Amino acid sequence: ITPNHLDRHGTMEAYVEAKRGILRWQGAGDWLVLNADDDQCVRLADTSASRLAWFSLRGAVANGAYREGSAIFVARQGEQERVCERREVPLLGEHNLANVVAAVAVAGVLGIPVAQMRQAVLSFRPLPHRLEKVGTIAGADYYNDSIATSPERAIAGMRAFESPVLLLTGGRDKHLPWDSWMAEARRRARLVILFGELGALLEPRLAASGLPYERHSTLEQAVQAAYREARPGEVVLFSPGGTSFDAFRDFEERGECFRALVTRLERSA
Repeated sequence: ITPNHLDRHGTMEAYVEAKRGILRWQGAGDWLVLNADDDQCVRLADTSASRLAWFSLRGAVANGAYREGSAIFVARQGEQERVCERREVPLLGEHNLANVVAAVAVAGVLGIPVAQMRQAVLSFRPLPHRLEKVGTIAGADYYNDSIATSPERAIAGMRAFESPVLLLTGGRDKHLPWDSWMAEARRRARLVILFGELGALLEPRLAASGLPYERHSTLEQAVQAAYREARPGEVVLFSPGGTSFDAFRDFEERGECFRALVTRLERSA
């Protein structure tokens, strides 16, 4: 559970309490699957009367799923079975690996055979707007992560790459903390390209940090700037960190716009 929707809930405590409300309606015949690596989730465990399963990237759990070494395991009824190797998972980023392990935990409590779990993981393909590779121009790869409507989601996107990142950041703020995003951007981004309403909020902080940045009004201008600045081997990452509502209907329309802009540049390059 990371900060989100604080423009609606007001405080992080109220946001967590809203999630806790869901669990109170579970009964003894239900299942609750929680992230064992997240302290907020661990504290929710005693809220529900349901049966518990866990998922973890840090070590084994008695009931659920986990990563150990280079492999993903499911644990149920006192037995552990290997589902697949990390290198076989066709998704970028530790956050997506956590999603896979969570799905395996759910499959485990539903009694799904390991062979079917493995087939599902290996055959899965990334969904649009979620670290979706949309083009390569002059040796630089362009990724659409428009689903990233919070700083924490944008941090996860940055951490998915080893290559230097040109980060496109913008949209509308949800009254969320940006300190962790700033720290990650200093580590991962060669250049931050701001657009939309977030530009006014983040420009003073970027200027004070010394991290190179540009500020533009629109997404189209930001993509053009990334095209001019990107070098072979780099990643142009559209992981906005804000909502789309300053200029688009939703994150999907925004992501489709980004994809179309990259396709146009790719065809003209």
